[in-house]
Amino acid sequence: GLTALVNLVVDHEKNCRMLLKEGLDILIEIAESYQAELGLSEGRGEENKVGVKAERLEALKSNAALATSLLQLIGPYNYLVCSNCGKQQLSGTSCEACGRSISFAVDAGNK
Repeated sequence: GLTALVNLVVDHEKNCRMLLKEGLDILIEIAESYQAELGLSEGRGEENKVGVKAERLEALKSNAALATSLLQLIGPYNYLVCSNCGKQQLSGTSCEACGRSISFAVDAGNK
């Protein structure tokens, strides 16, 4: 699933912005899952056993790498767009240029 997402967001601003809006939290969770599982295993005194545990860790590692790549791909699209004048800005509730309310527009700047 994550591989398909990578293909959907490469060079596609609208898809990147939609993923930022709808999936940022889960991507961060997946990206951090491998390190979290390693920490839990060490904390419980478990060793990386051959078999199911090793397969699970490898899957988590692969998913974490894909999620990290996705976060890097969508990062440049993490901005707000004024619906009135189209100015892009990183934060705020009103436009720096015209003073109107801004939104996390998903369809701004379609290619």
